[in-house]
Amino acid sequence: MRHRFPSLHLQREIGSVLRCLCLISAALTATIGLFFSWRPARVLFVATRTVGVVSSPLFGPTVDSGWGTLFNDAAVLVAGMIIGMLFFSQLRDLYGKPKLAA
Repeated sequence: MRHRFPSLHLQREIGSVLRCLCLISAALTATIGLFFSWRPARVLFVATRTVGVVSSPLFGPTVDSGWGTLFNDAAVLVAGMIIGMLFFSQLRDLYGKPKLAA
């Protein structure tokens, strides 16, 4: 009897691609949600950035150019600044619970 997937390696690769696509779609949803002041977007943005940074050592060794490293580090720095502004500046009022009019 032949297996549907020929090897365990291929199954792992497909699983990795599916997880990556889920993370990218969640990150895109969070970014668009922040633009439109969607309340759950703040937590989703932090979660996707945390999962991305924590899972990066699992990708194994990589070789990058200097420019690629520069832009990747800048993107992580900007994401950190956005998180800081979302939770510790006046922007947090946009994403907080709506106040009832009295």
